[in-house]
Amino acid sequence: MRFATGSLLLSFLAASTASADFSSRGIPDEASQEISRADGQRRLTCIAFAPNGGWSLLSGRNGYINRNIPDEVHRQMERIANDGHELKCIAFAPNGGWSLLYGRNGYINRNIPDEAHLAMHHRRELIWIAFGRNNEWSLFYE
Repeated sequence: MRFATGSLLLSFLAASTASADFSSRGIPDEASQEISRADGQRRLTCIAFAPNGGWSLLSGRNGYINRNIPDEVHRQMERIANDGHELKCIAFAPNGGWSLLYGRNGYINRNIPDEAHLAMHHRRELIWIAFGRNNEWSLFYE
C-alpha cells in the first residue's frame, strides 16, 4: 500500500494488495478502525478529512462511509453509487468547499478555486484531487 498526504485535510490511499498497512496520526478513531477493518475485504481508494472534523472513506468501486460531512456530498455519493459509477476521490477544501470525482471524467464541485474547476475540463481521465490551506490544489489525470 502507498500512503501519501496532500495536506492536513486530505489523505489518499491506494491499495494494490489484498491486505493493507497504514500509518496515521490524529485521525478519528472510527476512521482508523474502518481502515483496519478493510484488510482483505475491500480496496481503499481515498480518505478525506473536512475542516470541521468530518471525514469520508471511499472503498472498492463505489463503497463509502461518511461522518459529519455536508449532506449534499453524501446525497451525491449515494446517487452516483446507485447509478453504478465508480467513486474515485473526494476532497474537502479549507473553506468548506469540496470536489467529488467519479466515473471516467465525472466531477461535482462546490466552492473550489475556479482554476481547479477549469482544469477538470481536460480530456484525460481524472483520478485524484487535493486541496491545501491557502487556495492550493493538485489534480491528477491518468
